[in-house]
Amino acid sequence: MAASTSFLYVTDLGLRALLYSKFGDILNLESVNKGVIISPKEIALREMAEKRGVVELEFINIWRTRTAPSWDRQRTPTARRGMTMGYTNANQTDIDIVKAMAVDLSYEVWFWTHDRDKLNLIAERYLFWQHSNPNLNINYTVNRVDDEGQDIDSEAYPIELDMHFGEMVDESTISRKFEEGTMHIMRVPISIDGWVFAYTTVKSIQSIHVTWYDQDSITDYEEIIVEDSNQDTEMEETLRLRVEIIT
Repeated sequence: MAASTSFLYVTDLGLRALLYSKFGDILNLESVNKGVIISPKEIALREMAEKRGVVELEFINIWRTRTAPSWDRQRTPTARRGMTMGYTNANQTDIDIVKAMAVDLSYEVWFWTHDRDKLNLIAERYLFWQHSNPNLNINYTVNRVDDEGQDIDSEAYPIELDMHFGEMVDESTISRKFEEGTMHIMRVPISIDGWVFAYTTVKSIQSIHVTWYDQDSITDYEEIIVEDSNQDTEMEETLRLRVEIIT
């Protein structure tokens, strides 16, 4: 998957794969790529025909219809402060920070078939699915690289997205069967408690330079670290001047 792929699209693909694994056997779908497409209903039949190279009715299409901030879930520590993922390079100077934004995602899912009883089977499975605490599991993988940009290792962080279901709607073309044939179609809504992530790299603190002045005997002071390019020499000279004046 390309590095520029959005996490919203990753969620779309995750739901697509989950629907295939859940209902593909009822519709005799051979693969997720030619069985489930991301497309609105109006062009789904044409899109699937072009993908398969032949007009075959049994398939599933999904389309995300709503993406909205979820302010109730935005109060989590991950959303506010972000999560430290670890060092990204061998020198341990760069640290990955991931911040999250909670979003409510709404999808419409359509099931297409010539066999109406297959829709009944899908409806029954959809209903019982709600009793099993449905969720979409996705692994967020962080790759760590060295100073030359070569991969060192990677770590996967599992993300569990809660799913919610709603009313099933029959959108079959029975009343138009003499003009365009009968297509049995059922639409179901699925909403997901989703997240989007902002991935940034920050520099870690390797050392802290401290100059200590003894306030009980102000004429004596001890420099804890040898002066280098990062030391505030202007501030040091100001403090020296203060020592001379007081003395």
